[in-house]
This record gives sequence, C-alpha cells and structure tokens, in this order.
Amino acid sequence: MAILSLCNNMAMTVGTFGWWASFLGDQESKSDRDVIYYSDMFKMDAKPNVGNVVLEDHFPSHWLKMDDTGRCG
Repeated sequence: MAILSLCNNMAMTVGTFGWWASFLGDQESKSDRDVIYYSDMFKMDAKPNVGNVVLEDHFPSHWLKMDDTGRCG
C-alpha cells in the first residue's frame, strides 16, 4: 500500500485497499496525479446506503469517475 500511494496515478478497484492507497497518496504536492474510480461502486438504492452514503465523502471531486462504458469524467 505504501508503494501504491507513491504512484503518480491510480486506477482504483472496488475494494478498500485501492481506496486507501489513493487517499493516502492524494497530496497537494502531486497536483498532476490522477485517481480513477468506478462510478457505480455503491448501489445507492440499496437499503443500507439510502441516506447513509454521501459520495463526496468517499470520492473527492478532483478524482475521475469512470462509468460502465469506460468513459471518465
């Protein structure tokens, strides 16, 4: 995880390991660093998530989300 956090870019998987590596490596000194995550990681209509999950708390606005077609934006 320490080595991953030092990478210039990160393509995150659906697990917590990649999220933590992305979060820990997300520093202002790496302003050219891109973090890409899968946009449908949380099923927002699932009962445990409704009203409990705020996507902005998990995915900073400067991270890039990728949809199921592979487009980032």
